[in-house]
Amino acid sequence: MITLNIFTILGFFITALLVFIAHRMFVHPYLALTPYRKLKHIKTLIRARLIPNMKQSRQDAEKHGDWYYFSRKIVQEDPDCRAIVSINGPILFVNLFDPDLLKEFFKLHQQQPELYDKNLRIGVLRMFLQDGLFSAEGNIWKKHRRIDSQAFHFDFVRKQVAMIRRIAKDYISKINPNEQLPAISFFQEITGEVVCRTFFGSGLASQTVNGKSFSAILAELLSDIFMEAMTLKHILFKTYYVKYFPSAHLKRILQRMEEFKQTCRNIVAERKIRMKNGEISSEAEHDLLYHLLKYQQDNPQDNFNDEEILHEFITFFMAGLDTTGHLLGMATYYISRTTGVKEKLREEINSVFVADDESEVTFEDLSKLEYMLSVFNETLRLASPAPALAVRNVVKSHKLGDLPLKKGTLLMPNFILNFTNAKYFENPTEFSPDRWRNASGKVTSVHPQNPYIFTPFSTGSRNCIGQHMALLEAKVILSEFMRVFDFEVPSDYKLRMTIRFLYEPLDELKLNLRKI
Repeated sequence: MITLNIFTILGFFITALLVFIAHRMFVHPYLALTPYRKLKHIKTLIRARLIPNMKQSRQDAEKHGDWYYFSRKIVQEDPDCRAIVSINGPILFVNLFDPDLLKEFFKLHQQQPELYDKNLRIGVLRMFLQDGLFSAEGNIWKKHRRIDSQAFHFDFVRKQVAMIRRIAKDYISKINPNEQLPAISFFQEITGEVVCRTFFGSGLASQTVNGKSFSAILAELLSDIFMEAMTLKHILFKTYYVKYFPSAHLKRILQRMEEFKQTCRNIVAERKIRMKNGEISSEAEHDLLYHLLKYQQDNPQDNFNDEEILHEFITFFMAGLDTTGHLLGMATYYISRTTGVKEKLREEINSVFVADDESEVTFEDLSKLEYMLSVFNETLRLASPAPALAVRNVVKSHKLGDLPLKKGTLLMPNFILNFTNAKYFENPTEFSPDRWRNASGKVTSVHPQNPYIFTPFSTGSRNCIGQHMALLEAKVILSEFMRVFDFEVPSDYKLRMTIRFLYEPLDELKLNLRKI
């Protein structure tokens, strides 16, 4: 008869723990990666055997100048590589970038949305965005996309030119040319104001709290939320960590989140009162907030409550502020560092914007800025602020082409690894706007080999709903900026790209200015 005592029980648990660790370190990685090793041009690797390694990409950004250094090196060695499948502690992660596999993913996601769920739907980022368009899935996503589409039709976009121009000129007029300009944060202030004015009829972005603009507050908050979501504690424990044992730093983030939301709630509530009292101007009847509230009013059966409106508000403020601001900031870097680009741009701008500042510039006029569009395409190719879709959790085991995806696998459709693949782009690390002219001389944003090669705004039914608005903003703002200032990136500045919330410079990008 076996007598159980404390030492026997302790020995059993120690043995079980050692068996678990041995299985996790040696058996699990082998079993998880075996189905992929026999597939052609699928790179398999082990990043960490027991606990997820979250440091390598940050270290690559600091040491090699690029968050994607390791992945780009794999693609450089095998331009036909279709996916990178890795084990990172307990996580099986599929980094997907083959154009044909991406096409299959978008097709499956459209036809069988139940196969995937956005991995950000838990934890601190989920708490902030809730069911906004960026984080929603299933029927909620479809409902929000349908409502939001009403405010992004062509007529709405084309009518915003004059307003965007006024806002851009106002901010540019306040620049002190004797001081270095923090490029990205400056352009974020303009795009934040544009979002508020055109989508929400509010000057929220220009308001200050403790000396900081609301745009700056949101940009810092998003960066801190995303960095917190990438910590080991958050990855391992997610919602439990956030709810039950948050760090002091996380508590402060949660407090800032609530303060930001409360300000947005006040704007939504104030607009509802104005609509109820019939105090809405004809101009306001075209913005996104009006459509959201009107839908709520006309469709009570859908239970589209104020919190859903709030989180849609935050989602679009975030998207309109961050991505376009980063695009403009990075464009100034490449324009400054690439011979001849600035001169070609200024010549094109002067052909559209006449000397008289009061002359009207139309949407059709801006469509003539083809070289500028090619500059933006090239900027998005080398430094796309949104280099991938949000990570998807595989809900049901299935095959994506010949790629088996087991339930619980994390899948990231990652566009940016195609953008510098020599298989698709000649001299892929060179900034060359002219590569976007087709045989007839027309600028195109579609890669001639495959439309799924270059997808900086995603594609299909899940493409960026505001992409046309974003490019319109960027054209107006850059034109007005270059009409007033010449600029240079300091000669000692070395670009290193990392990921905070977006793909962006590790070190702040500043411009030396000279008034024209």
